[in-house]
Amino acid sequence: MIRELTKDIIRYLPTKIVPAIVGFISVLVLTHLFLPDDYGNYALVMATVNVFSILSAWLSPAVIRFLPFYQEEGKREEFIATTVQISLISILITSILFLGMAFVFRSRIEARLMTMLYIGIGMIAVWSLANVLQYFLRAERKVYLYSIFSVWYSVMNLVFGLFFVKVCKLGIQGMLYGFLLSFILAMPLLWLLSVGRPRILPINISKSMIWTMSKYSLPLVLGSLAAWVLGLSDRYIIKLLRGSEEVGIYSASYNVSQRTIILFVWLFVLALSPIIIQAWEREGKEAVRGYLTRVTRFFLIFCVPAVIGLSIISRPLTKLFLPQTYCEGYRIIPLVAAGAFFLGLQQIYTNTFVFYKKTVLIMVSFLTAAGLNIILNLLLIRRYGYLAAAATTLISYLVLFFMIAGLSRRYLTWVFPVKSLVRILFASGCMGVASYFIGKGLTGSAIINLVLGVTSGGIIYFVVLFVLGEVSFKELQQVFTSKAMSWKRL
Repeated sequence: MIRELTKDIIRYLPTKIVPAIVGFISVLVLTHLFLPDDYGNYALVMATVNVFSILSAWLSPAVIRFLPFYQEEGKREEFIATTVQISLISILITSILFLGMAFVFRSRIEARLMTMLYIGIGMIAVWSLANVLQYFLRAERKVYLYSIFSVWYSVMNLVFGLFFVKVCKLGIQGMLYGFLLSFILAMPLLWLLSVGRPRILPINISKSMIWTMSKYSLPLVLGSLAAWVLGLSDRYIIKLLRGSEEVGIYSASYNVSQRTIILFVWLFVLALSPIIIQAWEREGKEAVRGYLTRVTRFFLIFCVPAVIGLSIISRPLTKLFLPQTYCEGYRIIPLVAAGAFFLGLQQIYTNTFVFYKKTVLIMVSFLTAAGLNIILNLLLIRRYGYLAAAATTLISYLVLFFMIAGLSRRYLTWVFPVKSLVRILFASGCMGVASYFIGKGLTGSAIINLVLGVTSGGIIYFVVLFVLGEVSFKELQQVFTSKAMSWKRL
């Protein structure tokens, strides 16, 4: 199980590390090209496109859960046709809804932002369809193809966007046109490689499949919308109560932290879901109990030091890479990193509800946390600004984690690696102290100090883990063996 997980994490690595690097570069470039007010409007459009794309691609989660089942039943083509057709209808309805809402509220939205939102209609369509198609790649564990398309989108979004910004002089709107073009160019090949040529015309929709998938997916979609509220809705409240400038400052530092800690978190999420579902179907409950304990330990080993390390270097990181007008946002990075950690940890517990198809409980947990987040934001952002938004997000993620963990134990219990967590925290503390003092002012170069602090801290962390017996050479050998096997398949 751990070997398979390691293999898939390595295969998914380009999917996350390249977008993380490109996303980090994008934040640096855009914050140097545009003032916080413009960057804030861009962040609002991307958040809006994100939420409407969740609505359009509401069947995506069911693809991973049910494609293996219908393949065994010999109904793959029927399943694909049904999913694609319903997705296309959903995209059309959602786009019309978005256009209608934009028209109704056009008098209350500034002209620049309104123009960007109209471009967002096309972005919703291409993003939603690509999302559905890529879920077919994930469901069949076509990891390399999934990675190639993810890397294409992240790189070409930036390349095409900067072309429209610098060459065509379209301003921040050029980044949205770049997004559109990168998805449109990739769509024909993505369609062919993910679903082939399913017979979608004439209309071929299975009502029984739709009913089965709807019962599973709709609670997850509501949960995803609540997750959007937790992660992105605070930008609207900041805009309403404090203005676009603070949205820009908040979004810049938020994105810097996301491009680092989220990399570790979502690598586990992407790789784990298909594998653990297959293990549940083939090996049963008892085997999965042990797998979840080992996966959690694996998650803690990599993600705990990432959170602590990012928190320590947050100030020099923002001073080094962001313009002065954005630098004060460094204060939110430790809060955002900690929130992302608990978001990732709850995903491990969420698998229990997937096993038992109890997705309503996921929905209830996310909606509760999202409601708390909105209430706290409305109470605190007016007075404390974007710092309150980061703090309330962390509080909400903590509530979400404890709800998911508590509810999941009604169906499946497994041993949380507490002793491992204690050793990991101790090693991370040693790493943090070393990184702080080594990186504080060892040389006259800020970037050299940062690199030395991160490198030395990482070495010290793993040395301490070896000394404490938390990590062994045998485990490392398994990891590197998995890595070698994975690259050979390339």
